[in-house]
Amino acid sequence: MNPNHSELLKTLREKNPALTLYSVFDAAFERYGRVLEADTVALSATLDTMPIPDEGNSYRASVPELEALTVMQRFRRVVFGGVDIEAGYCNGRGFTLNAMEYHKCSEVNFSTTGLVLLLALPEQLKDGVLQSADCAGFYLPAGVAVEIFPLVLHFAPCRIREDGFNCLVVLTRGTNAPL
Repeated sequence: MNPNHSELLKTLREKNPALTLYSVFDAAFERYGRVLEADTVALSATLDTMPIPDEGNSYRASVPELEALTVMQRFRRVVFGGVDIEAGYCNGRGFTLNAMEYHKCSEVNFSTTGLVLLLALPEQLKDGVLQSADCAGFYLPAGVAVEIFPLVLHFAPCRIREDGFNCLVVLTRGTNAPL
């Protein structure tokens, strides 16, 4: 891990003492997902053009400019086994846990701003309730792509900077479409 990442992770831990906080490079992340190798230069340039709202978060499930990138072919093959995918984003200024969701497919996340993912495992649900203390935070440094495994509980990322976060969201096509 880059020394700057270590310093930022240390600062995040100091500012959030009640949160168990790891890096996506820590062994603890292996239960939730994995770090992906990919050429993300064009992805970074494109994701940086997607707006971060002044307040709250903004989600778009499918963005043609993202879906046209060559790296999506790699994600489609390596993560989704060739199934059709949608690529969009969740950008915002959020920094709290106020919901959780899961998918029966993996989710790819990538950021040029860095962020924290709050994650939990399905077995941590008790009678359909998840205690927020059971969530773990994972620092996703800028420029790193990860796969979040199916059924892992998650929701919108948390910012690590005042000016917000950007987060690529790649899912099996139709995952977040209306029922």
